[in-house]
Amino acid sequence: MTTEQIELAQDLQDEGYSFREIAKELGVAKSTVERALKQAIGTTDEEEDEEAIIPATLPQVRQAAPEANLAVHALMADLYRQREVRQIETDRIDNRKQWFVDKVNRLIKELIKNAGRTTWDEGEVDDYILRVDTLKEKLLKFCEKHAIDEEGLQLWAVLTELVNFMTAHMKENRPWLGSEVTFNLSKEAIRSWKDNMVDEFDQEAYEADEDEEDEDEEDEEDEDEEDD
Repeated sequence: MTTEQIELAQDLQDEGYSFREIAKELGVAKSTVERALKQAIGTTDEEEDEEAIIPATLPQVRQAAPEANLAVHALMADLYRQREVRQIETDRIDNRKQWFVDKVNRLIKELIKNAGRTTWDEGEVDDYILRVDTLKEKLLKFCEKHAIDEEGLQLWAVLTELVNFMTAHMKENRPWLGSEVTFNLSKEAIRSWKDNMVDEFDQEAYEADEDEEDEDEEDEEDEDEEDD
């Protein structure tokens, strides 16, 4: 793996990526990722030694070519490398954003598919809630790292609503502790969850209260017109 790939792998690991997810993002084998991350700490000193050697060799290189040409080539190479690294980082961030969107929509589809006249084991409900909570934690880490307000995202609002809904539903539809949980959502409830599907990462959270207030104001205006 290149130095840039190892640095990206370390960033991904900090964000909660698994070795398998990191390998998929970078297009390398899982074993390669594990080995590179384990060796990364041990190679720090070696990299510093290599950097110390470079200044000593530069005078010899300058003797073989005009200083002006060397400076231009070095600058162009550095700019190209920086641009390549930025593009890799941008693509990685965009891919991660889409990953969150796909994960949330998949959770909604799973709920809708199994919400009509079915029963879930209590363990299945607990597992579902755990998966939602885990995704929330990963989203929070991602947002903190990239200075994103998670509470303004529809993704965050949906994940929070999923946890609250499943927790409340289990308490209300479980005859006793350890029993199965009954699901029989109405068509309206299922339609509401479909409406919560997320189109893109930056989609803003749906402000239900504001919309309801607007609807109430419109209803009041209609009533006033009818009275007149």
